[in-house]
Amino acid sequence: MSMNQIFMTGLPMSQFSNKIKRIFDTWTCSVCRAWISTAFLMMTVCCVSSLNISEVHANEPMRAVLWSELSPDQQALLEKYEKSWSQLLPDRQSVLADASSQWIVLDPVKRQRATERFDRWRKLSPSQREIQRANFEQLKRLSQSRQTQVHAHAAQFEARPISEQQLLLKRWQSMTSAQRHRDN
Repeated sequence: MSMNQIFMTGLPMSQFSNKIKRIFDTWTCSVCRAWISTAFLMMTVCCVSSLNISEVHANEPMRAVLWSELSPDQQALLEKYEKSWSQLLPDRQSVLADASSQWIVLDPVKRQRATERFDRWRKLSPSQREIQRANFEQLKRLSQSRQTQVHAHAAQFEARPISEQQLLLKRWQSMTSAQRHRDN
């Protein structure tokens, strides 16, 4: 599995957001920060209808966002919600509005990569997703210097052509666990 999958937990949205923020705050690698930001934004925009957004700001009542308050670009991005917009919870409207405004200004290359990562995540089976979550938890337990090293390797991998990435991935999958984890 690629390290560049989007990781979700089974946590309520408020705990998930806090977890993402803690992860984001501890990572110094700008590539990883950009990846987490993009992945979280993409996940929010694409999956918000299935998440329990009402937990995000349980103590803060949110003001409803009128459809007419959205920019034309936001309306185009959120067009599938147009007819049901007024029935959405104010929290959900606010999250969608914020995420869509961030998505619109996102660099097109980053947007495309986030879309591809999200599509790969959606295609994973529940067991494959669980493996990805476990790998992510394992990465978080590494020392800061080792995390930086792993992120640098991931950035180098990402910079390679897709054909070369596929060859390296096949080679990695054919290795034993001991071969994969040897120190270079």
